[in-house]
Amino acid sequence: MTIEGSGVATTGIRLNSGASLAIVNCVVRHFNGTGILLAPAAAMSFLIVNTLVLDTLSTGDGILVDPQGNGSANGVIYHVVASQNGHAIYVRGVDSTGPINVTVVNSTLSGNNGDGVIAQSISGHSATAVMVRDSISSNNGVGFSEAGPATLRLAHSVATGNDIGIQVNGGVLNSYVDNDINGNTNDNTGVLTPLAMH
Repeated sequence: MTIEGSGVATTGIRLNSGASLAIVNCVVRHFNGTGILLAPAAAMSFLIVNTLVLDTLSTGDGILVDPQGNGSANGVIYHVVASQNGHAIYVRGVDSTGPINVTVVNSTLSGNNGDGVIAQSISGHSATAVMVRDSISSNNGVGFSEAGPATLRLAHSVATGNDIGIQVNGGVLNSYVDNDINGNTNDNTGVLTPLAMH
């Protein structure tokens, strides 16, 4: 399925309520706000597979996970291409108190104005954790970014050609020490915490 915004519509797919959502084999493109917005006010799970999210505005997000109130989210983003957006994948734990856990696997995040993947939270709000594995973040503002007391974990992933490869700002960015972080204008701002492979 192709969901076409023609540069006029604000959001391609939006979830405000519901226990679960699966998006498979889709193209979401040309929106002037957010490609895929998940903003549940209760617990939900999601799966986004084999999907392209393209060409939101430079300030818009490709995929935004942003629970509201007591909402929480658990999901997997697998084999997704996000290009020419603001942030490609933005996991935002600042508007809710429920836990957020997102795994990004085998995905390509390229040519975005903001971050390839950003995990963000603030004190007193959602405990936010994002795991990224086997993914490429290139030619973005920032490859992989952590903000506030969120946790971002990287395994077997690449950040290259970005303005900043890795950015750590207030929380934890764990590296399994098998990532390739080089060829960026600035490879690293902040402290990476290594994790042993098991």
